[in-house]
Amino acid sequence: REKTFSVLGCLAAEERCTKVPLLLSNDQFKCTGTLMLKINDPEGLYPDYSTLTEKKINTNEDLCRSNSLKYIREELELLLDEDYLIEEINKFQSEFNTETIIFDITAFPKRYFALFIKRFLNSASVKNMIITYTQPKPNGYPSSNVHLADNIQHHSPLPGFAPRNSEDGFNLVISLGFEKFYLESILQTYRDNRGIKFIMSFPPNGEYFKRQWKIIHNITGPNIAKSNIEILSALDVEQVYKTLDIFQKDSNELLLIPFGPKTHTLAMILYAIKNDCGLVSCQFNKVGYSRFNLILASSVAKRQSTFASTKFLCFCH
Repeated sequence: REKTFSVLGCLAAEERCTKVPLLLSNDQFKCTGTLMLKINDPEGLYPDYSTLTEKKINTNEDLCRSNSLKYIREELELLLDEDYLIEEINKFQSEFNTETIIFDITAFPKRYFALFIKRFLNSASVKNMIITYTQPKPNGYPSSNVHLADNIQHHSPLPGFAPRNSEDGFNLVISLGFEKFYLESILQTYRDNRGIKFIMSFPPNGEYFKRQWKIIHNITGPNIAKSNIEILSALDVEQVYKTLDIFQKDSNELLLIPFGPKTHTLAMILYAIKNDCGLVSCQFNKVGYSRFNLILASSVAKRQSTFASTKFLCFCH
């Protein structure tokens, strides 16, 4: 509480995107400034969720103002090129200029927060980075027959995480989540590689678990070796990291495919930074990002709060 820090968050349709900024705006903390990025889908596309998204974001901003949260608001495009993302990171560091950054990844798309984390960890001016994530409530996920995104692009490396060329091939490590997106396309692209490993997460209920097993069986058939699957808590970043270490013993190179919980994606990002691995995923195009946030927000709309708890993860260098 004696150190000064800055906060980087993301404005979205879900109420939980406000929890960390509001928590740290308390006078007992020495927050020097808060930047809230609003990530926009391209305009003029169908279906158009922009009106409903704006309404929910305005509600969240009213909540921030009613609690006297002072922040800078900036709007950026979802599919911003890597060079422009780096410009935004440099701009944030220049304007806020604190050795400690609290980075709330709760509502950020992975193509943003993956590169941001990499740049912060490689920055000489950032001495400490605290990453936070606020969960939805236990019943805050949509039903299993709902799709979270529309008009998804084909796969590509996340900005800053292009895979290296490997003569020996890769072991693919897939973190499974709610959707499989274009997973078959990724596997087709890397079909000549050495093997496939899966990381499954403890699900909110049995329906999600069945859905993950169905994805695995569609890819490998029912006779997959137990050594190729790990089932880990959705919040256990450290254990996912350790599991990747174990998987790498079977291969000189890992190619990481983060479709699972955001906290599993975080572990993959940290591992990729340390070990120079590639990260390949599908990009949400058109209305995908807004739809993802709206469905999660709508599924808990009748409850008092859309969040359960916040996890703080500290990285110092």
